[in-house]
Amino acid sequence: SNPEQIGDFGELVRGDRVVALMWPRRISQTQLAAEIGVNRSLLSLKLRGQRQWYLREVTELAKALNTTVAYLIGESDEVDQLAPRQIK
Repeated sequence: SNPEQIGDFGELVRGDRVVALMWPRRISQTQLAAEIGVNRSLLSLKLRGQRQWYLREVTELAKALNTTVAYLIGESDEVDQLAPRQIK
């Protein structure tokens, strides 16, 4: 198996959370796919849990959506990566 592949962890990416973050940020699947380096149809399959995620893709996904990997896999309910730093 590919060491880059997350394995079981990859199936934990919450597609519903990704989609919910895309909407207010006005990011399309095509744009998001380009950001993480896959094509739109593959991203669509990954979001539906039908394809494995690679660790690099999940970290790029979190960066593109300004959130954390923990949020995307449902380990945390804290959406914002930058929340503490935004406090003035």
